[in-house]
Amino acid sequence: PEAFAVVKNGARRMSGTEIIVNEHAIKWDMIHFDVQLIGGTALHRGMIAEMQTGEGKTLVATLPVYLNALTGLGVHVVTVNDYLARRDSEWMGSLYRFLGLTVGCIQNQMPPWERRAEYACDITYGTNAEFGFDYLRDNGMASTKDEQVQRGHYLAVIDEARTPLIISGPSTQTSHQFDKYKPMVEQLVKKQIELCNNLASEAKQLLDSGDSVSAGRALFKLKLGQPRNRQLMRFMEEPDMRRLLEKAELSFHQDAQKKELFELKEELYFVIDEKGHDSDLMEMGRQFLSPGDPESFTLPDLGTLYADIDTNRSLNEEQKIQAKEDLQVRMDSQAEKIHNISQLLKAYCVFEKDVQY
Repeated sequence: PEAFAVVKNGARRMSGTEIIVNEHAIKWDMIHFDVQLIGGTALHRGMIAEMQTGEGKTLVATLPVYLNALTGLGVHVVTVNDYLARRDSEWMGSLYRFLGLTVGCIQNQMPPWERRAEYACDITYGTNAEFGFDYLRDNGMASTKDEQVQRGHYLAVIDEARTPLIISGPSTQTSHQFDKYKPMVEQLVKKQIELCNNLASEAKQLLDSGDSVSAGRALFKLKLGQPRNRQLMRFMEEPDMRRLLEKAELSFHQDAQKKELFELKEELYFVIDEKGHDSDLMEMGRQFLSPGDPESFTLPDLGTLYADIDTNRSLNEEQKIQAKEDLQVRMDSQAEKIHNISQLLKAYCVFEKDVQY
């Protein structure tokens, strides 16, 4: 009871404060109701608490998670996709951090050393797949304890517990829409390759004309857009060209050049982070893939939209619940689209075929 009271009091004290969730600022306006305390008690006792969308199951989970995290043995919160894991680790994580706990989040393609750091936190968010395969790697591939990333399995709280973690047999249908987006992404990649080939030619011409600053800028932009470009790799065999690129890269990564770096990236369709095995779709890319609605690649602030529904006096309680369910469906569909396009971009531009996929 004392731990639950601490969590509720923490939520009350945070009321009205601004927090950052998925790079959006929202105000914390949630305080546990008595019925949610009952739900938290059920979860702590190992029971299933079934709640409708909009009834606050995400907030309910903070109660048993906080209580069990006090042991220092680590609590895993299992969600259904990377987006929800990241969102909840920042959203509910603000409450946990206010109460003095550390919060981590496991994401797809995260390197082992980073996973180990996230698992070392008091509370770790992630998908069932990430937790499951990390367990298999730790117990089937790691040859020493230092190579393992998980530190134990004290307690897990599962969101959407009715969703099967592993489905036996082949699936008759999939939510992935790779086939739908593949032709669009292929065209996008072709446009980027064409742009980068022009950048390589431009860099050579600028250097020949004696404009080393502009040549370095073009080389750095080429590296951001296509780090494995053949002409760029040939350039890097020349010491002068390599030094020119390194100088430009160092200049753009200074704090005073953040605006210029952002503007440089916006001149590309997408940016590739080869070391981080990631890619980032830029405004040009969003316009190309969705000319009529580039904002479809930006997930809205779910907390604000929920608040708008709650304050809509024209809706009764049943309609509010339905509106939140519809909103969640749209959000999931949008997140799935972003995820599929991101994975396709990585397949084409980041990963090596037959090695990483």
